[in-house]
Amino acid sequence: MSDVIARAGASEAARALFWDVFFSSRGRGVSLQAHFPWLENDREVTCLEIRDPSNLESAIAALIIRAIELPTGESVGLIGLVCVHEAWRGTGLSVELMSAAMGHAMHNGLSALVLWTQKPGIYDRHGFRFDEQDSTGSIYLPNECADNIEYVTSDWPGSDTHDRERGLPPFALHGKRIKSECAELILLGGANRVTLAEWQGEDSQVASLIQAVMAEPWVINVCAQSALVAELTKRGFRVDLVPGAVRMIKWLTSRPLKVHPIKLIDRI
Repeated sequence: MSDVIARAGASEAARALFWDVFFSSRGRGVSLQAHFPWLENDREVTCLEIRDPSNLESAIAALIIRAIELPTGESVGLIGLVCVHEAWRGTGLSVELMSAAMGHAMHNGLSALVLWTQKPGIYDRHGFRFDEQDSTGSIYLPNECADNIEYVTSDWPGSDTHDRERGLPPFALHGKRIKSECAELILLGGANRVTLAEWQGEDSQVASLIQAVMAEPWVINVCAQSALVAELTKRGFRVDLVPGAVRMIKWLTSRPLKVHPIKLIDRI
């Protein structure tokens, strides 16, 4: 049994492991500050880590729990960046981390732990249960031309503090916001693809803005039975979707709660 260290925020050792596993080993990334600026928030973020017994300055396994408050006033923990150094995989460290995460969450009054995964079977054994599944894929322009719409484009994240506290998902290198009078899009770029990460406005207005600015296929990530997808399809867009990430929840209370949809940019 290894010693699991719990600390507010993320240590330099854990940060180095996160960067190695999720970024440098995959040939991507800007900086941890660009992708996860909220790691600096000691009130919301707890890091669980296991150090190398032969070199206590080095982390060999770690994960993050980020506490968020639901509209009901109760708090849940988003769990992510679960990783084990390549040399230590298959030794049971991830099981120890997950067990410690559940103990920490219960001790601190969290109602549930929430995560997203492409491999739900891994977390079934820890008591996580299927909650909902995204759809992901590509959208392609229709043949007919769009009406002209006035819009402005700016960098995302911009200077707004809230934007900067959210950060770029790991797959993205940069982003931009496109805004018309009635709708807004956030697009993320990286690895020769553009992802429509967020949108605001009525579905018809959002679809019109997409049709006005889109020049090449975009990746999209949506909840099941998305009204925007239905609107795009009605307008002649080709929408090719496949099952995406599964949201799983480990309930820590006897009364399951309704967890609101959490936007792609705000996930871990």
